[in-house]
Amino acid sequence: MDINESFQSLISGLIPSESILETARQHCDYIKQILNNDPDLSPKKFFYSGSYAKDTCISPLKDVDLSPHYDLAICKKPNGEFYMPGIVLGKFFTRFKQTFPQLPVRRQRRSIGIRFTDCDVEIVPVFWDGNDKYLSNIPDRDAKKWIKTSIPMHVEFFKKRDLSYRPYGKTIRLLKWWKKVRAVPLKGFALELLCVKALDKFSTSAHFGLNFSNVMRYVCESKLNDIVWFNDNFLLSQVRVAKSPIMIIDPVNPTNNVTKDLTMFDKQRILIKCNKAYKQSLWALKAEEKGRLLLARMWWRAIFGSSFPVR
Repeated sequence: MDINESFQSLISGLIPSESILETARQHCDYIKQILNNDPDLSPKKFFYSGSYAKDTCISPLKDVDLSPHYDLAICKKPNGEFYMPGIVLGKFFTRFKQTFPQLPVRRQRRSIGIRFTDCDVEIVPVFWDGNDKYLSNIPDRDAKKWIKTSIPMHVEFFKKRDLSYRPYGKTIRLLKWWKKVRAVPLKGFALELLCVKALDKFSTSAHFGLNFSNVMRYVCESKLNDIVWFNDNFLLSQVRVAKSPIMIIDPVNPTNNVTKDLTMFDKQRILIKCNKAYKQSLWALKAEEKGRLLLARMWWRAIFGSSFPVR
């Protein structure tokens, strides 16, 4: 087995099994059926969201994001102003507890969590005015703000890049595993966007170790001081966010910094972990180039933990 085959083996182990995915779909179908039959909770549209929708989730699958799209008028006062996000989410939480009395229901920052024995469903209520891009408002009760974004546009953003051997999706899964093993304080969506930015810049490779190394290279060279943005839907001149230690911009909304909650301490921790992983990846690639495959595997193991195959 060559090194890239070892990566393929690791990645294959990170992909949730079809039976697990099918169980998650059944939970979502159950919830959709209940909501569709409830005149107060029936949405205009349903979309899967998050890593499940983008096919970047890793095993074990803890939850699936389901985003019912409701009429925007629900979250607005008669004078046209928005209600506070926490008030709207609280009303949905109360109704969901009544609708699913047999299941544990919890209110979260932007969603309502429904717990099943094997996989949770995170219901993210989205409020939409009917536009064809599905630009919508999501409540953030901690920030006390409404976040404008588009779930279908997020999915399309990744889908159009991830063709042939799926370099982006597979590299994202590696990054998420590394994040988990090394306790990197970065949310999954921000990590996905860093991966896209790095691979857009350095180009993709059929060697997933090189792709991973290039993401680390991007972080180390930029020191996360640059604004991470994408020209798919807007220009750099349209980016309008408050200055913060890390600025990774939602690819469909130039006013949404998805890392605005991270502190300078978080940034330093991320840079330390990326710098270490980058050095180790270079040593692994160098060892592989010299034919020292066992040494290369040991360096990759230092990054990804004992799940990386040693032979």
